[in-house]
Amino acid sequence: MSYKAGIIGAIQDLKDRTGSSMIAIKKHMQEKQPADKKWQNATFLSSLKKAVADGDFVQIKNSYKLSPDFKKALVKASKPKPAPKKKAAPKKGKNPADQEEDLSVDNFMKIYKKKCGELEVPVCDILKNKYDAYLEDPNDKITKFHIWKELGEAGTRAIFESLKQIAYPHCVSIRLWKTFCEDEGCRQICQFLEMEKVKTTLFLELLDSKITPLGCEFISRALHPKMNPTIEILKLDHNEFGSQGVINLAHGLAINPVLRMLSLTYCGIDQHAARAIFEILIYSRSKLEEVNLAGNMLRNEGVIEVLKGVSIAKSLKKISVADN
Repeated sequence: MSYKAGIIGAIQDLKDRTGSSMIAIKKHMQEKQPADKKWQNATFLSSLKKAVADGDFVQIKNSYKLSPDFKKALVKASKPKPAPKKKAAPKKGKNPADQEEDLSVDNFMKIYKKKCGELEVPVCDILKNKYDAYLEDPNDKITKFHIWKELGEAGTRAIFESLKQIAYPHCVSIRLWKTFCEDEGCRQICQFLEMEKVKTTLFLELLDSKITPLGCEFISRALHPKMNPTIEILKLDHNEFGSQGVINLAHGLAINPVLRMLSLTYCGIDQHAARAIFEILIYSRSKLEEVNLAGNMLRNEGVIEVLKGVSIAKSLKKISVADN
């Protein structure tokens, strides 16, 4: 069992609503640790730090609890999968093929490093550290592409062209903060999301990444029902794409039956986008539960139009229009 799995088990067993202290987690894990196994305190501390950085744990002073999104992912992963259909017996004279080894993480890193050389960009140390962790524990595949360092368009392109090339099957979450991927990087991300073989990504966050209305067009297309989207949480905060960006997003989001949370804070949106937001809210098959529009310029006229949509929305539970 990895140290991260042990920490998760300890937090779940301790059931402290305000979070479990590091001391309590360590004590719980040490009590369950086999006598012949040596405690690795450095690995324990690095696992805690990495899980907080990945958004899996929430740190409150010196206590830790599972994040709401990670809890949902655990519940979803624990649901029993339907029994696989029996494969037809191999034809006489042929041996059945051995189960194919999953080399997707290794292949991704191999191609990614090559792409970085071609595009003359450095290998992202965050991904390098994740790969090192995978080499230590092959069950710890790279499922979360959470990056908070500047990549630029070329750096983003290197990552997502590599993922596309092998149809990477393990991506659950893409969260880029101040990477400045710009529209071209956004296009590469969306092309990856549109691939039919890789419908595994649930979270997409591109925060303060210099996305314009053109980038919003790419996202809208990727989240259109005809692309069979899987994204449940979309956050595009602090991108100055304005009302035209929202209008472009609405082409796909106004008929999206999967999205549960939408955040567009501080995006320079004014009252001219209110009708597009209204259309997103009133879709009869919408599963939107939360919308955050804080920090924009909707003014009274725009807020009133948005609230008309709220009165019609079937699944909406929370909306914020603060500081408008």
